[in-house]
Amino acid sequence: MTPTNTGRIRTGAKSPLQLSVASLAVFLSACAGEPGAEPSPSPEGARREWQALQEQVDTVLVTTSALRGSTGPHDAAVLRALEKLDVTVQHLSDAAQQLRRDGRLETGREAAPMQLSVRAGQLLPELRALGRAVRASTPDEETRRKALLAITQAQLAARSLDLQAGALQAEANGTNANANANAEGDGQNESERSFVQQGLIGPVGPFYLIDEGHIDAIDAAWEDGQLGITIHDETVDPDVERDPRRTILVVKAAAKVSLPDARYGFIGAVGATAWLLPENQLDAAAAGLLWPGLATDEIESGVFVNDVVQVSIRKVIGPNGLSLFSSPQDEVSDPLVVADSEDGLPDIISLPASTHTHLNWAFESAGIYLVRVEVGGQLAGVTGTPWVTSSIETLKFIVLP
Repeated sequence: MTPTNTGRIRTGAKSPLQLSVASLAVFLSACAGEPGAEPSPSPEGARREWQALQEQVDTVLVTTSALRGSTGPHDAAVLRALEKLDVTVQHLSDAAQQLRRDGRLETGREAAPMQLSVRAGQLLPELRALGRAVRASTPDEETRRKALLAITQAQLAARSLDLQAGALQAEANGTNANANANAEGDGQNESERSFVQQGLIGPVGPFYLIDEGHIDAIDAAWEDGQLGITIHDETVDPDVERDPRRTILVVKAAAKVSLPDARYGFIGAVGATAWLLPENQLDAAAAGLLWPGLATDEIESGVFVNDVVQVSIRKVIGPNGLSLFSSPQDEVSDPLVVADSEDGLPDIISLPASTHTHLNWAFESAGIYLVRVEVGGQLAGVTGTPWVTSSIETLKFIVLP
């Protein structure tokens, strides 16, 4: 199973994508080079790298400075979060100005990028805290939506700066920034601050956007003695396997629903808005939405014990929660929740070999979601019945407001 990519942005993408794609590009552009590439030996190449880093700093300063005017009513919790954020932003600005005065942003590599990476990493938990305060204190849905989108853009800018500065620091040290692609972080701050080391984003080029039609977001296969994950795209003819690192899945505004009753409390309060990619194909087609499945069609019977593999939802990074569930069979039964990012991860979904299934994907807010997934199973007929796993892949969703 070899993933392919056309290397183009899908021409059918609608105009509301432009802002979100641009925001995501700010984050992902820092990975555009091959991991572990040697630093450019030319002064001009080094100058361009440092100029790009300065631009990333400026992007962080612009997006964070806009937050005070975008966050609606400033109650005590919002004000505290903004004041704490302002201090770290000022530290970042001071560090960048000092580096410029020293000339190190143009000529040196030393430890200069680490100062920017640390400051950018400190912004991330503070932006999350601001988002929580806004959600708790902003009753007007439109104001809350705009505020959370602005916070998401600031988070993407900070992550991008952290990533790019970290990559330059790795080059200065002569190391491969992606050497531990599947390493797990020990803490929330460390995990947020080490995107390259954790492999949350792999080497990237042009992206392929998919915004409607049938896909298998997690397509597991056993090939040449290895488990692998791709995105099976049936929106084109012939269908193709796409590399998750170079594919963006778009959740349109048409996915918005109002939660009807307390059975959906794992998503939000009654009447709250969520973005739902439905498990039913007719519902997805009628709204022009993605219909994402989970597939093991390329795993033959007899390879794994009991013909079962496990899909692990290991980590979700985004503005709010993500849940996968089966719809209730009637108006009184409860949904069957198989994964919920807000009650502790990883969550395991057991699937038979050679099968195909669909679930509801519920996103609680607009914004960018990175979903780390892995597939594992116990080999049958092998001494010691070893457990084997795929590499960890990251699905990228843009949820439009």
